[in-house]
Amino acid sequence: MERLTRKLEELAKATAAPLSPAPLPESESAPAMAQNPVPKPAPALPAGPAPGGVVLPKTVEEMIKKADEHHESGKTHLEKSKAAPDNATWIDEGVKALADFKMAQILYTAAQERIDEEGGTVPRTLMDKFRTNMQGLVMARKQVP
Repeated sequence: MERLTRKLEELAKATAAPLSPAPLPESESAPAMAQNPVPKPAPALPAGPAPGGVVLPKTVEEMIKKADEHHESGKTHLEKSKAAPDNATWIDEGVKALADFKMAQILYTAAQERIDEEGGTVPRTLMDKFRTNMQGLVMARKQVP
């Protein structure tokens, strides 16, 4: 009991003195801290091909239109894959569906980012299309071996 009491007293003495932080080097002291860094604006989407060699349309409307086309094509290929009589057709159509859904997802995402960059509000219909396409993408991934 005495030993425990001594340990508690030693611990209380050790933690009673607050720890002081190490002094900053002269280069990091007040002058450097006085500067208020200006936040950098978000980088704009680069012109030309996007990552993966995808060439993005110039306007949001074109992006959405192209994404809708890829989504519909992906649905068609997915249905053909599900109804395929042989394995080769099943795999081939499934891979095409997956590629179309991925491309649509890239375009829907790019459209949303462009709207955000311009300071607009992303329309609910675009978010719904994005979500629906994501479900198609998941189904295509499950369909392809």
